[in-house]
Amino acid sequence: MDIHFQPLSFLTGTPDPSRLYVGQYDPGLVALSIAIAVFAAYVSLLVVQLSEQAAPGRSRRMLLILGGIGFGVGIWSMHFIGMLGFSLPCNISYGPWATALSMVPGVLAGIYALRFITAGQSRKRDLLLGGTLFGGGIGLMHFTGMAAMRMDAYLRYDPGLFTLSILVAVLLSISAFWLRTGVLGQLRLPGQISLLLSALVLGLAVSGMHYTAMTAAYFEIGNLSQTVSNGFDPVTLSLVIGLAVFIMIGMMLITVHRESQARFESAGRITELLEEIKGREVLLTGLVESTPDALFTVDRSGRIKVVNRRASELFGYTKEEFIGRDISMLLPERLRSGHAAHLASFFAAPRVRQMGSQTSSLFAEDKQGREFPIEVALSPYETADGLMCIAILRDITERKLVERELVDAKLAAEQSSRAKSEFLATMSHEIRTPMNGIIGMNTMLLQSGLNCEQQDYAHTIQHSADALLVLLNDILDISKIEAGKLDIEQIDFDLYTLLDHFAQTLTLAAQQKGLEFSFAISANVPRLLCGDPGRLRQILNNLTGNAIKFTEAGQVRVEVETLARNGDSVLLKFIVSDSGIGIPRAKFDRLFQQFSQVDSSTTRTHGGTGLGLAICKRLSDMMGGDIGVESEQGKGSRFWFTARFTLSQQVVADTLDTAPQRPAEPHLEPDPEPQSGPTQGSAAVQTGPISEAGEQISPPQLLLVEDNLINQKVAVGLLKKLGCQVDVANNGQEGVDALEQKRYDLVFMDMQMPVMSGVEATRAIRAARDKAYRQIPIVAMTANAMEEDRQACMDAGMNDFLTKPLSVQRISEALNLWLELPPTP
Repeated sequence: MDIHFQPLSFLTGTPDPSRLYVGQYDPGLVALSIAIAVFAAYVSLLVVQLSEQAAPGRSRRMLLILGGIGFGVGIWSMHFIGMLGFSLPCNISYGPWATALSMVPGVLAGIYALRFITAGQSRKRDLLLGGTLFGGGIGLMHFTGMAAMRMDAYLRYDPGLFTLSILVAVLLSISAFWLRTGVLGQLRLPGQISLLLSALVLGLAVSGMHYTAMTAAYFEIGNLSQTVSNGFDPVTLSLVIGLAVFIMIGMMLITVHRESQARFESAGRITELLEEIKGREVLLTGLVESTPDALFTVDRSGRIKVVNRRASELFGYTKEEFIGRDISMLLPERLRSGHAAHLASFFAAPRVRQMGSQTSSLFAEDKQGREFPIEVALSPYETADGLMCIAILRDITERKLVERELVDAKLAAEQSSRAKSEFLATMSHEIRTPMNGIIGMNTMLLQSGLNCEQQDYAHTIQHSADALLVLLNDILDISKIEAGKLDIEQIDFDLYTLLDHFAQTLTLAAQQKGLEFSFAISANVPRLLCGDPGRLRQILNNLTGNAIKFTEAGQVRVEVETLARNGDSVLLKFIVSDSGIGIPRAKFDRLFQQFSQVDSSTTRTHGGTGLGLAICKRLSDMMGGDIGVESEQGKGSRFWFTARFTLSQQVVADTLDTAPQRPAEPHLEPDPEPQSGPTQGSAAVQTGPISEAGEQISPPQLLLVEDNLINQKVAVGLLKKLGCQVDVANNGQEGVDALEQKRYDLVFMDMQMPVMSGVEATRAIRAARDKAYRQIPIVAMTANAMEEDRQACMDAGMNDFLTKPLSVQRISEALNLWLELPPTP
């Protein structure tokens, strides 16, 4: 049983108007709530009159208790009708159990009030005590009812107005008791006038306290929507209140009717009671008529018995046209055939039901044939004529329009995102194609025996092209992250090997600037992990590269430690610290935003787009961690990030030492100056490789399927430098034909080509009958760098995927992997 109350909270200062919801009152419902309070007091005092004529004993006590319960239900109904008349621009519901419990103080206060009036105590001390207890009971009921609210707001009270509302309730209660037990008795007014005046003052005591207390309430904008959907919505609450008032009135009418027949035998008195009953029926009719939704009462056969004004306004029929007709007249023709079964199902298992919610759609049709969506609340109730059904219908056309607009906006946003992704993919392809020519030709130029000045120029070209490639990759990564297309892999890897390779690369970069580079791993850091080593290396490269770039003298240090370990899950922390220029604290919030730099002078001096740290932030989030920085301007920075991994289940043949080596102090000596020729890089393929027996091995026979002449020239040049024999096909169809004419060891395949694409050509090759022909290794060599492009190649049957611009090292690695060549001496 979930009983949820809003905590009682008071304002501690002047509220910020921009943080407040401003409520509005429905005048009709406000008037109805006051009428309910007066009517409940009137009926209860009438029961008091009947009890005074009854013999002392159980019968009198039962009448007083019944009258007190009726008065309490009236107080409770007045409160919640008043709350229905008060609207806020946010979601509101009411906790079922808390709403029900809020009735208890009202009932106890009602019983106490009737007992006090019956006792006829008029001394000042008694009046003060009685008024205080009754007013306090009203206040307790009100604030308990307010605490039952569930909404997207925080409820606060002004202490002064809060106290004033209690005082109003107490003073009006004292006045009501004083009038009833003292003044009215001395004035000797006619019974009905005395009864009405007393009921009026008691009703005003209840409603006065309510609306004074409402002025003390402030509704601060909040985010508590997780509790709103668990309570009564306004339609259900309207139905509950209607049923409560109906039951209260029914109980009162039955009691008055029985007691009047037993106590009053004169025709005049019976006539007077009938007039009173008629007045109550008028009030009940007013309650039904003021309901903001269409209300119908239907019998077992589906015939309409009662209808309110709102139903006529909504459907265009007069009340006379409604009464006696089947309620299926309100449904579109296509839905009427199944209505009888739904009606029978309701009366077979009568209970409160709600239909037409988010999960289903109901439609109604008005007199003009206009069809519109509705929500329906059904509730059974017993009458003298048998079981009836109360149906409350609400037109939800405006809500559906808003929902449609939200769906359209979502589709438009998704379409815009797809268009952006397609644009970036196209631009990536178009930029990578000429970059492949620049980088590839420059690589071969560096190996062509240049003098020192020419080599310097060529190295400058290489560095500029590499920087442009980094920028392009960063933009693609951001695009993938925003489109939700960047996935974190889960593969086994050796963390120490990864860190050793990383440290060797960054040590060289640090040494070139004259910086000290150190590395430390805590002893509790596991070696074999499962996660995404590529993305981990990307974050480390970015943070450490920044540290080297922004440090002119001193040191750069990388540390790794274990933060938490739970079963197979381990949370690691990586720290990159430097003695560089540092970052002002006021600029911290800009560090991890896209295209954001600390200031413009940094951009001019050191370059960069501000994308790297934004990508690191997104990647660390996707890896179950976080990222942050500690820095002081002029004294260096300390960047850190965390990432979660699982322990690898891979069985390693090598026995690990109890204290395995870690790349705390990587030993890397700079490579000697590159010599002209095809042997740059440890993975290079040498011309004319030698077998273990000393025999000359024929060069690998490769087929390059590429339509772009520049890319053909670059690829052929790089592959020949690596000692390969290369034939060229200008499109996929030529590639398929070439394979039918000659045996090749490996195929490099572009994706986008005329006549036949690389994907289509690969499918044709894999579908061939010749097994050797069908199993030839095919490596994609393309400017299409998106994940869906790689997946399309893999699905077609390619073995590997290389993106342009090409490098000697990446081509060498692919050759050694798929040709199983002997290692380079």
